[in-house]
Amino acid sequence: MINWIKRNQIVTFSILAYLYSWIIWSPLVLSAKGIIDTYVPPWIHLIGSWGPLLAAFTVTVIVGKGAGFRELIRRLFRWKVGLRWFLVATSPIILFLIALSIDILISNTSFDFNLFGRLQEISGVVGVAGWVVMILTFGFGEETGWRGFALPRLQITRSASKATLILIPIWIFWHLPLFFYKESFIEMGVFGAFGWAISLAFGAVVLTWLYNSSKSSILIVAIWHGTFNAAVASGEGNVSMITSVLVILWAIIIQRLTGTENLSKSKKQIIIC
Repeated sequence: MINWIKRNQIVTFSILAYLYSWIIWSPLVLSAKGIIDTYVPPWIHLIGSWGPLLAAFTVTVIVGKGAGFRELIRRLFRWKVGLRWFLVATSPIILFLIALSIDILISNTSFDFNLFGRLQEISGVVGVAGWVVMILTFGFGEETGWRGFALPRLQITRSASKATLILIPIWIFWHLPLFFYKESFIEMGVFGAFGWAISLAFGAVVLTWLYNSSKSSILIVAIWHGTFNAAVASGEGNVSMITSVLVILWAIIIQRLTGTENLSKSKKQIIIC
């Protein structure tokens, strides 16, 4: 079994990421569908985000044992990457402000910065508090798995673009349970879900670029991911949609400037173990 896991690390990781997260989210699905008549606290949604993190550590410990565990921890907290990458990591705040300004112009709405970091799962949590929660949950929870574990292994024998294309459907399908209990996902409908998947795919390009550019720092991509989630957390008005469109444009620019091999001016980051 251990030898099979070593040969099929991405498959094993993906199965475990789904298993961990979907088990945690299953009470929310069952409650939303009326299968169980029990109150399930909405914050369980946030806890489910740690599935990819748990899967990454599970496979890493099985395959690399103590050395693999320590190496993953080092990348998880790699902060000596230069100030500019911390600025890039928090740049979704700028995208949020641009989106908010555009929304004011086209919809004649008022400026409401409290939309940033407004968590639907925890009443009253907005702003910096919501931002921190997003980084600690979906930021670290997802990115330790998708970029920290899967991407560098996929890049061993593939270009960064091909590795990202393989990772995208795995990442998209992981979100499937959300369409059965989370209101903002249910309200998307078919066309909205398609648009969401497109924006996620382009977001994956940005995150590959950021991971490869920041010396394989999981910390940096986790901050970007959590900051982006904080920017679209409220799901209100056009702000979320406009922010996603800006990320799509960013990804297109990255591809134009860096090429497909590394999706970065630096070399693609790989892990061999």
